[in-house]
Amino acid sequence: MKAVLDGISSANRGGATVYIGLAGDVELGLPRIECESEASEEYPEGTGNFWVTTRVRVLSDANAAIATHESRVGYVYDQIWSNGLAADLSAALSDYHCFGTRNRRILGTEKDDRTLVTAFEFEALCCPADS
Repeated sequence: MKAVLDGISSANRGGATVYIGLAGDVELGLPRIECESEASEEYPEGTGNFWVTTRVRVLSDANAAIATHESRVGYVYDQIWSNGLAADLSAALSDYHCFGTRNRRILGTEKDDRTLVTAFEFEALCCPADS
C-alpha cells in the first residue's frame, strides 16, 4: 500500500510522509501515514495465494486544523475504496500480483493530547508474480 500512496504527490496527501510499519516507540514526524501488512490464510489451500491483511493509519498533529486531517483521511479513503485498488497494488509491486480486495473498513479515529489517528483495514488476495 505504501507504494500506491507514494505514487501520489505529497501535496495530494496533505504533506504526509508514508512509512512501512507502525512507528511504535520510534519518534517519527507528523503528519505521516503508516502502512502494515501481514499474510494470513492461504486461499485456496496449496495455491500460493494468500489473503493479506493491510492496516493504514493516518496521523496528524492534534493541534492542526481538523479539516487538514480530514483531507488526509479523505485521500487515503479514496485510494482504499478505489475500484482499481487491486490493479494499483499489482502495478506498484512488480514481485506480487493482487487478484482482488475485500473487507475494506474504517477502524475509527482516536485523539490523544498530541495526535489524531484514523485507521483503515482491508484484505487483498495476493500471490508472487510470475518470473
